Amino acid sequence: MPPAKAPLAASERASPSALSVPFRTVLFSMVVLWATYFVIITARSYVAGFEMQIELAWRRGIVTLSGLGLTVVLWFLLRLFDTRPLWVKISAAIVFALPVALAIGQLNQIVFEDMQLKWEQLYAERNNLSLRRDEAGNLLVDVPANLGGGGAPAGSAGASGSIVIEPAQTSADRWRTVIDIALTEARRVGEKSRSRC
Repeated sequence: MPPAKAPLAASERASPSALSVPFRTVLFSMVVLWATYFVIITARSYVAGFEMQIELAWRRGIVTLSGLGLTVVLWFLLRLFDTRPLWVKISAAIVFALPVALAIGQLNQIVFEDMQLKWEQLYAERNNLSLRRDEAGNLLVDVPANLGGGGAPAGSAGASGSIVIEPAQTSADRWRTVIDIALTEARRVGEKSRSRC
């Protein structure tokens, strides 16, 4: 039976830097992760038949580069917890990933916000519709009065009405969208940090 080994002294234990993954490897994996995001979302956009692919691509590039930068910042923050117990690492990942994910979601909302108006205009032109937004932000379509259910008599010349086809987005709706995007990002970042632990 071989002799039992004595426990390692503190000076003989591996340093935290020896236990962690080199920065080049981490950065490479982050670049691959965000490049995959870019490719998958671009392919989805193309398959779904979205117009204006160039305008979408540069906006997607901004979100991708920003997401990569925020992921690097998150990694540096999580490095502060390398020597801590696993439950502390997981807690830190959750606490720090949430604001990062919210920031990415908010940036995504801001960058793509003006595309909605362009899609509405393109849709209206293709389908020969008169779309507009009222002062409250509701999306309206102008239709003949007899189809709209009110207004002038059916036979009167130039009679038309408006139907709300999309109510104005409220503050709660905007936050719901941002949180939905953030939770998706947090899940992706959390899976990445779990694979690192």
